[in-house]
Amino acid sequence: MIPFLIVSPFGGLMADRIDRRTLAQLMLLASFFVTAILTVLVISGEVQLWHVAVLAFLGGGFRAVQEPTVTALIPNQVPQSVLLNAITLNAATRHGARFFGLLIAAPLMAIPTMGVAGVLVLSALLAGVSTLMMSLVKTRESLGATDGSILGYLVMGFGAGSLVGILLLAGVRSEKLKGQLLVWTGLGSGLAPIILALSFNAPMGVLASAGMGLSQATFMALTSAYVQTIAPDRLRGRISSLYILFAGGIMAFANLGYGFAADEFSAPPILLITGLIFIA
Repeated sequence: MIPFLIVSPFGGLMADRIDRRTLAQLMLLASFFVTAILTVLVISGEVQLWHVAVLAFLGGGFRAVQEPTVTALIPNQVPQSVLLNAITLNAATRHGARFFGLLIAAPLMAIPTMGVAGVLVLSALLAGVSTLMMSLVKTRESLGATDGSILGYLVMGFGAGSLVGILLLAGVRSEKLKGQLLVWTGLGSGLAPIILALSFNAPMGVLASAGMGLSQATFMALTSAYVQTIAPDRLRGRISSLYILFAGGIMAFANLGYGFAADEFSAPPILLITGLIFIA
């Protein structure tokens, strides 16, 4: 969160000054080393809270450079006619991970021979594979819960909704329909938190969370596509960084405030109020 606020603008500038594929590959490699270091600390039993905090900050900083770089790289790879499809596919890799990552990691951590260390090893290996795969890229120049599993179901619901939304969006061709979807998903982004706030059981909460994921992921993918469409290529990295600074930085920083408020007043009132404000 904090790294996005601090590093994101510089990441956009770097994306306009350095070869984007090379920069993205360097950031993926740096993320691999961060995960590898954390893995070694966990396996050795030497990990401490400050280790996690520092590594999380570094990883966030690398991600803050990677995000605008990869976003600005997309228009250099595909024609404008399929730009939205490419952006939604890129979004699928992020939002889908919220669902599939948790779906895979949770049972693996429950296996005695695997545990947290095993999952971290797998994460490091996948980060390494991502670094190698980037070299193949060709370019043209919370509800109150008594069980932590409820939170997991909510996150999985959000991730599943996000994935469905962006996959459906990939098939949209009409510019008029895209505009209508922008309006309706914007409204849905405000209505879904209200429904979640009023949910009286877990299934209803998960459905509301899925609605949040579907509407918000679609809304963000559309806005990102419009930004990339109007941005000149020589400024696309910096414009992308400002967009991500808002989407991934300021919004995430606001969520910190919402978290403190939820601790004081519980989550439903916060969801209800913010949903109403968004619609207004």
